[in-house]
Amino acid sequence: MSNNNIPKNSPFEAVHRRLGARMAEFHGWLLPGDFGNPQSERSALKSRCAAFDLSGFGRVSIKGPGAEKLVSSVLSRTSELLEKGRWIWGAMEEGQIVRAARLGDEFFVFSRPEAADGVLSGLCSAAETSEFSGLSVTDLSSQTAVLGLYGPGSYESLGQLLPIEDVKIEPGSISRFSVMVFSFVLLGGSWLGGDGLELLCPNNLAPLAAGAIAKYHNKHNITPAGMDCLFSELGDMPCPV
Repeated sequence: MSNNNIPKNSPFEAVHRRLGARMAEFHGWLLPGDFGNPQSERSALKSRCAAFDLSGFGRVSIKGPGAEKLVSSVLSRTSELLEKGRWIWGAMEEGQIVRAARLGDEFFVFSRPEAADGVLSGLCSAAETSEFSGLSVTDLSSQTAVLGLYGPGSYESLGQLLPIEDVKIEPGSISRFSVMVFSFVLLGGSWLGGDGLELLCPNNLAPLAAGAIAKYHNKHNITPAGMDCLFSELGDMPCPV
């Protein structure tokens, strides 16, 4: 078997296994299919808070002169302006649905797992033109982990786990906050279009974030959920752009 056929491991994998996850391959990543009770996971997503490992979703950072112009040039089917501290839905010319975000002078493009390679390739190809000389396009997938808390209780649940009282969180927002000396990026909203939060952190902080949920998930009404639950909902979601 070539290295290209070996699934990538999530930084949260050890915690998943500790919680009894049934692991399976999803779009080139080894991730939880479920945690033993799929019906409970779907119920938590609808009524409380379900925690998903979103590390298989694409995430690209764009920095430098012309970053805003590059992001705008590769997005189609959207007329919205990308304001600081916000994210918007968009689509690449090839049709991949993405979410574009701006945090200060850094831009992000987030993509669904099946489109991640194509989105990264499209951004890199656009950045190679002379028009965007000096621009940095970085694939964050191997450097970061992403944890999603989805459902109507997601804001309350995260607030009980982390000190986010002073962080502005609303649908479509993106912000950076610190816990002690550790820095996290927090997005308001979800890939499902409903209530949710997404926490992006360096790989070395993943055990801290996932460990807190593993320890206190019962106390704070957080249900660990797998990709079967998430992708079934994604498949039913109408195109947002």
